[in-house]
Amino acid sequence: MLAGVTQALIGRGLAQAGLGAETRPVHRDDLPGFDGAFLCNSATPACTITAVDDVTFAGDPDALQKIVRAWSMQPLQPLGR
Repeated sequence: MLAGVTQALIGRGLAQAGLGAETRPVHRDDLPGFDGAFLCNSATPACTITAVDDVTFAGDPDALQKIVRAWSMQPLQPLGR
């Protein structure tokens, strides 16, 4: 994982909403224990990952919506000159 602005904004928004987040290494053998997965970047605040190799995720629209809402709660910031 690469730490980035979108990750920071989502983390802040989750904390403001009273929701937790955890950052830790995840190995391929850990994947079947997860309910879902998503990716984030500056163009897409959250996008569902449906599979990694042969491990599939059902997806959780409610969780994804919470992530997008956490991101959108953050105020816009002006660019410096």
